[in-house]
Amino acid sequence: GQFSGTYNSTEKQLGTIQGTYAVEGDGIGTLILPDDKIFENALRVKEVKEYGQILNSQNYTISITTYRWYVENHRFPILVLISSNTAYENGKTHNSTQAAYNTKVMSKNATSIDITTISSELKLDAYPNPYKEQITFRFALEDASKINLSIFDINGRYLKTLYKGSADAGEKEFSFSGSEIGVGAGAYIVKLNVNGTVITKKILEL
Repeated sequence: GQFSGTYNSTEKQLGTIQGTYAVEGDGIGTLILPDDKIFENALRVKEVKEYGQILNSQNYTISITTYRWYVENHRFPILVLISSNTAYENGKTHNSTQAAYNTKVMSKNATSIDITTISSELKLDAYPNPYKEQITFRFALEDASKINLSIFDINGRYLKTLYKGSADAGEKEFSFSGSEIGVGAGAYIVKLNVNGTVITKKILEL
């Protein structure tokens, strides 16, 4: 869209403003916030506003990009990131970044997933962690179960499924290497779903 307007005092016009804006939902995934809280299926909304203004005979060009993350059952965003750039007519620029997260959502444990476990019965071991070349995951099934063991990047983007399907009772072991799938060093999230019970763990490849 487009917008325009004027700056006015009680006696005269001080300046003008004219620009464009765009808003889109540009992604959905897993969001990690302080205190190791993970929110799944978080919708990211991107807003870009660019405008020029003349104020007190000075020209400015301003660009503001805002990201907001929303989750189910919450009207307001749980995280907001704002990046702004101002260019002055003398060639100088000013950049700033702001961030805020919703503490009310953070205090409600029912809406988030603890990064280590949400089940006292299901345990997921990952060793060594951090690791250099390969990490091994081990867990035990008390009964025959349907399982899904998958890897995501730190932004919640799906990378690889290590196993999906039925499995007999007993100890299970799987391995993963980021370099083998072309992603290399970095932080990842491993997610294990056993009959609807989910456990997640953060891992780090050096």
